[in-house]
Amino acid sequence: MKRYALLFVLFFAMVAGTRLPYMPGQLFSFDEVNMVYAMDKLDTRLSQPQPPGYPLFILEMHAMKLLRVVRPESNLIALGLLGSAASMVALVWCGDRMFGGWTGIYAALFLWLYPAFWYAGLTSALRIHLALISGVVAGACWRAWHGERRWEIYSAMALGLGSGIRPEVGPLLFPLWVVAMLRSGLNWKARGIALVTLVASVFVWLTPLALGSGGFAAFFRHCWAYLAVQSATTSTLFGLEATRWLTNSMLLVVWTFAGLAFVPMLALLARGADDSIGRERWVFLATWLVPSVLFAAFVHVADAGHVLAMVVPFCLILGHQVSRAVSMSATWNSPTWNWVLPVVILARNSAEGPEAFRLQLLGTSLAAATLARLRWGKNSLWLITGRIGRANAACLILLPVLVFFAHAFLAKGWDYNSKPELTAERLWLDVKYGFHLSSYKHVKESIDPDDASIRYTQQVVAGAPAGAVILSERSVTSWRKVSYYLPQIRLVVLEKLPVRPVRFVATEWLRSVETRRQQGAAPVKVVVPAGARLVWMIKPNSDFETLVRQNLPVTSAGPVFYTDLPKEAGSKELGGFSLIWEKPTGQ
Repeated sequence: MKRYALLFVLFFAMVAGTRLPYMPGQLFSFDEVNMVYAMDKLDTRLSQPQPPGYPLFILEMHAMKLLRVVRPESNLIALGLLGSAASMVALVWCGDRMFGGWTGIYAALFLWLYPAFWYAGLTSALRIHLALISGVVAGACWRAWHGERRWEIYSAMALGLGSGIRPEVGPLLFPLWVVAMLRSGLNWKARGIALVTLVASVFVWLTPLALGSGGFAAFFRHCWAYLAVQSATTSTLFGLEATRWLTNSMLLVVWTFAGLAFVPMLALLARGADDSIGRERWVFLATWLVPSVLFAAFVHVADAGHVLAMVVPFCLILGHQVSRAVSMSATWNSPTWNWVLPVVILARNSAEGPEAFRLQLLGTSLAAATLARLRWGKNSLWLITGRIGRANAACLILLPVLVFFAHAFLAKGWDYNSKPELTAERLWLDVKYGFHLSSYKHVKESIDPDDASIRYTQQVVAGAPAGAVILSERSVTSWRKVSYYLPQIRLVVLEKLPVRPVRFVATEWLRSVETRRQQGAAPVKVVVPAGARLVWMIKPNSDFETLVRQNLPVTSAGPVFYTDLPKEAGSKELGGFSLIWEKPTGQ
């Protein structure tokens, strides 16, 4: 335990050093705002948080608050850092049990800079827990798999309680747990006790969550409806066209297996080493990976952070291959020059230049280095001769992979222009798009417009002498975030529902409280005070923006614009909405 405690301190320092300089200064997403609201009232019907609900994660947020981490932004940052370090420790523990040696350490180093893990560390403390739960449950299942008593109970508790943090991991890791129970050699009575423990661990958090969301039947109906809506953009089972599904599949591959290009290299370097993964461990890894891959491919994966439960076993495979390659280092003669050259080439001006060229250069350089080692390893004719130690060999193998991961996350040059036809160029564009969506550039592209919109909206609202109302219609910046950072301002969300017949909805909010909702055929009335300042948050260059600019006088303020209404009563038709301004009663 002392070793793991020291590793946690070390990993926390490593995570903090690579996350804090890039951390957003505000809540990153709609989802994070929902989780902050859930601390006051947990109810998935109000998206506090969004289905299926994350009650034990909300409990973690309360625990951080008790530790005086009161500011919500700081609360989530702290949980993200702690969860990232704990995930790396869990991976070391799992690697120690499954493979021994340094496999766990090497795997944790890969996880540290893995693009999807780094991205989630900045954008979602909740999704980081996918890696943590995956590592803890798999490590516990491995021990149960090998008949270690009490671990059938511990693995059941880990799976059941872990599902209370991220409910989807329950069904996805359940097959691994079932196979571990069948392999454990337990009698059926002991297996039954383990199953009861698992069910009890689930109902510990599911019962209050469901009852607080309208009861079990209403809760599950709401969760299914939410899954159908979310999966409509990711799954052919819910109506996604095949070309879009192919792009999503490529994103899944890039996010989950970003280090796949290094597998042949590591396999070649480890050729002849003892301790191959072996049939039993391959069965375990496949049972761990396959359900999550199938769910992501055919149901839902929409963010790089969604794949972290799968990234953990893949990093373990990479780490084991490094361990085997290092064990062969006694046969190497002076490979230093071969390895340092591609690292230096890639690191120099790593954030500039065409990404395709750099990736090709990396692959070519590493292939040349690998072939040179295989061809001349035992009779080196390079400038430096002599054998190298295991520590140097580990560094020389790890460096190219870690530099590649860091480059993939920090590079500024990822771009994407989709092509409908299935060609090699289209696949390459999808690969670049996948790297872009798990990069720091994407974090900046997501958070900078929000920062600017919220800052300018605050200024515009503060300068409104007769009060202000915010109207949001498909805004780039989430209306939920705007309502959170301007809690005293009335906000109206305008929506056109894609149903037949067409329905229009106007929902009024004050912070997290829905104060009024109107819907129906056009025109739906939106009533505001005469003389008020209307702050428009609208999707740029949309038809609705054109309507507003054609019918009302507007003044620009950075990325937002506003209208000062006349003090006399009046109205305007805007698409399916009738904007009516009235004098307050008594005037």
